[in-house]
Amino acid sequence: MPAVMKAIWKTRIPEMAFIARSLDPSLETAKDEEAASQAPEQVAKLGEKVQIQRGLGSIGMKKEQIGEMAELATSVKRLLDNSPVSFDKEALIGILEEAY
Repeated sequence: MPAVMKAIWKTRIPEMAFIARSLDPSLETAKDEEAASQAPEQVAKLGEKVQIQRGLGSIGMKKEQIGEMAELATSVKRLLDNSPVSFDKEALIGILEEAY
């Protein structure tokens, strides 16, 4: 999830700022854009605190599978159609590499 958040935070600044401030009250006085940019890392830190494994490799995905997974993801129209950012296969590869 943090990798996807990194890819879309600039299109959802108010929402991402809210998330970041909810997880780190010290961001309350930060400008929205500054707070929003911290949301992906704040969510990643929360995941670590509750012991969610970080990275696709930690759940068994092999790096060689990234291209295949991106190709499969392009067929999930419901998610892509509802995304605030349009993603092609190359963008999805970037997100998966970030999440690896």
